[in-house]
Amino acid sequence: MNREDKKEKLLELSSLIKRTGELYANILSSDKIDDKIEEILELETKGDEIQDILDKDFATQKNIPYLAIDRAKLLRRMDNILDNFRIASLTYKLYHKYLPDDFDGKISVISEKITVMSDKLSVAIDLIYTDFSKSLEVVDQIEKIRDETQDITFDIEGAYFNSLDGTTGWKSFQAVSQIIKKTTNCIRSIKSASEILTLMAYKYS
Repeated sequence: MNREDKKEKLLELSSLIKRTGELYANILSSDKIDDKIEEILELETKGDEIQDILDKDFATQKNIPYLAIDRAKLLRRMDNILDNFRIASLTYKLYHKYLPDDFDGKISVISEKITVMSDKLSVAIDLIYTDFSKSLEVVDQIEKIRDETQDITFDIEGAYFNSLDGTTGWKSFQAVSQIIKKTTNCIRSIKSASEILTLMAYKYS
């Protein structure tokens, strides 16, 4: 596989992440979730196929340049993002019927930030092929958004816990807690991928 083919596959994978982020954000604020979850599962499977193709190509190379090694690390992180979105979607499907009525409104700001982070990661990955410094600028924006979401998710979970009815409200809080936990894992995995881009920018720009 030549360099352009590898680039095409990596960018295809980043587009899957962007689409998956959009779908998951929509799931958090929608009653019609089954079709979206099914598409996320399909995208995650497609991502596994792309990763397998690239892994097999890397395995055939005896002397891999440093840049290629870093891209192989990035590939691992990108696959992890899709895995986390898959798990988060299935968790939402399991728990959503127990969510408080006002959950959609409270989580909407997180939904928006997931969409933005997924989009920015896709942009940053594209930029590593043309301009490391610009990629780093986008990665810095991802870091800022991640920091903002940490405070918001903590506040949401804390508020529900404090309002918990100790006799009947545990299922509701468990649903909120599990969904926020899995959503936070998605956000962290996007940040983890962006850290590889940061290191690449420092090395090669």
